[in-house]
Amino acid sequence: MSDNAAFKELDAAFDSIIDEIENPDKPREEISIFRNLHGEKTEYADYAKVVHTVVIRVSDDNMSAAINVVSTAEKRRRYTISDLNQAIRAKKIVHGIDSAALVRMVAKQVFNRDVVFARGTPSTNGEDGEIIHLIKIPEGKRSVPIKKGAEICRVIPPTAGIPGMDVYGHSLHCTPGHPITVPLGENTAYNRSENFLYAKESGSITMKNGVYVVCDELILNENITQAHGKIEFSGDIVINGNVGDNTIIISEKNIHITGKVSGASVTARGNLTIDMPVKDSVITTERGNMNLSSCTGCVISCGGELEAASLYNCKTKCLGDLSCTVNQGNINGGTTECTGKITCNTAGSRLGEKTEIYVGDCSDLVAERVFLIRSNTRLENDMAKLDERVSKLEIQKKALGFLAAEDEDFLQAALRIKEQKLEQQRPIIDRITAIERVMALADEASFRTTRSLHAGVVLKIKGFRREIDAEYGRITAYANSLGIVIS
Repeated sequence: MSDNAAFKELDAAFDSIIDEIENPDKPREEISIFRNLHGEKTEYADYAKVVHTVVIRVSDDNMSAAINVVSTAEKRRRYTISDLNQAIRAKKIVHGIDSAALVRMVAKQVFNRDVVFARGTPSTNGEDGEIIHLIKIPEGKRSVPIKKGAEICRVIPPTAGIPGMDVYGHSLHCTPGHPITVPLGENTAYNRSENFLYAKESGSITMKNGVYVVCDELILNENITQAHGKIEFSGDIVINGNVGDNTIIISEKNIHITGKVSGASVTARGNLTIDMPVKDSVITTERGNMNLSSCTGCVISCGGELEAASLYNCKTKCLGDLSCTVNQGNINGGTTECTGKITCNTAGSRLGEKTEIYVGDCSDLVAERVFLIRSNTRLENDMAKLDERVSKLEIQKKALGFLAAEDEDFLQAALRIKEQKLEQQRPIIDRITAIERVMALADEASFRTTRSLHAGVVLKIKGFRREIDAEYGRITAYANSLGIVIS
């Protein structure tokens, strides 16, 4: 037999062995492939003892693959990493290959044992969106106060998930997380760049139908006692009940109390209304008007116009007009100061109780206005100097296209300082305007009763003072250059 024919026979023998290893259940004819036609053992029979085959098994889900170098020969030929890689390429496995495991397998010459050499990457489903609530509404309460710009909740967006891949390189589907509904309600806004919900206005916040709602009104349907402590709210306050001793109520806007007030402090930046009698309390509005029932022993400071049913032994100061004509309409005892006009039914009493009524006195406001005008003038002078320097630098920058570093720093600092001074100037101008409005009222100051003016009343109008020593009927009092005129 020639050498070529012998090698062809040997190749056929190897193919038969591999087929037998990979298909052990296949029926086949029993032959001795290592003996020649005379039944004698050939030189290729020794070589056949070193034959091996590489078998790769892939899991049913294609997420792992194992390799096995199978050999039943007594004398085994060493295999190399190239042998393994050739089989892996033939099987078309491309993803998750553990090269270190293959190197260890070759180094130890592992035979007839599965070695996992590739693992797929499982897909990761996305996580659902989440709301992290920052506002806690205590059990039993419907709402809590909140300030403009305050964060209400953080919104965690859903994640898309990460697709996986099997050992053949096929992509595996992932399920994205479910989006969360942002609880966006009235007077709230969503910052998409930083993923948080915030209050657009100051007020009280509550949860309605699964969304946050900011109301500019705090409604308390109960009597307010010392146990409530200090109630401070940036929106309107409505109290449907009484307000008791040692309680403090403060609102940045308006207050409406439907019940009685006794021994309390009530302050509103805006308007204030109390439907029932007020006793031994401090009542204040900074800019707004007041509408009060009968008041006894109170300290009242009104930044606008005041209307009351009666004032008994109160210390009252009103920057607008004062009307006391509802029901009894009495001003009796205490001190009542008003920049504008005062109208009441009755002033003083038949018992002659001392009652001081001052109208048209704005000396404190005149002094304050002078001080504010001087402050405003200083600010304007400072800004004029800044404007002059800034203008020169801006012209220079426009001409040259640049500025020296120190000049550029000065320019930016000057612009910042000017903005700060403008912020300082705005409230000063607002206050000057308010004072001038009040001073205009003082020019028309007068005092009028619709029923009677009793003895014991001290009238002071625009700096002139007069003690009433007899009872008058319906009167109007005003001041001219000579003094107080009662007509």
